[in-house]
Amino acid sequence: VLRMAEAFLPPYSPDLNPIEFGWKDWKRELSAYPNFDDSVYMAKETALSLFGQRKYGYAKSWICKFMPSLLSKKLDD
Repeated sequence: VLRMAEAFLPPYSPDLNPIEFGWKDWKRELSAYPNFDDSVYMAKETALSLFGQRKYGYAKSWICKFMPSLLSKKLDD
């Protein structure tokens, strides 16, 4: 059974979109490579590493802030 909840987001709302925090982290990590070719070469590995480490971290903080009722329902199940 899929338990999904719909949330309204304004047309442009990067602060409410959890993936934006992931892109911000990714760009910050890639900026550590002074050579453009190095950053391009490391882009995929860096993205997989970051998103693997944080897996649900971005979405969880968003859910806690904007849809806390979902967490209480999940805890009750």
